[in-house]
Amino acid sequence: MATLNDTWGYNKDDENWKSPEDIIKQLVKIINRGGNYLLNIGPKANGTIPKKSIEILNCAIHIKKATLLRDGRELEFKVSTVCEGDTMVEVEIPEDLRAVKNYCVCLEIEEKSPVFEPLRG
Repeated sequence: MATLNDTWGYNKDDENWKSPEDIIKQLVKIINRGGNYLLNIGPKANGTIPKKSIEILNCAIHIKKATLLRDGRELEFKVSTVCEGDTMVEVEIPEDLRAVKNYCVCLEIEEKSPVFEPLRG
């Protein structure tokens, strides 16, 4: 579990934001070891997400394609912007999977400058 800055809830005085690169490095490290990454994003009292949180999560990532992990089938997808400027990805699930449980969609992304970190013991 992690936060985008140093606090678990919204704190107007906490300006120690993690960079998108740090978040991605941590995500890759955790997933590579079979884990799950719970990322806390503390909303303001009125329920809105702080602008800096949105900037970190919308970090220069471009989705190139979506595929079904089980058989590599390419899936149609659409990227759009919703309220508060958030990005949303909609993936069209094939008819034969709409009643199936436990499948995984892989999003292939492209970054301006990829982040690679060697695995250590």
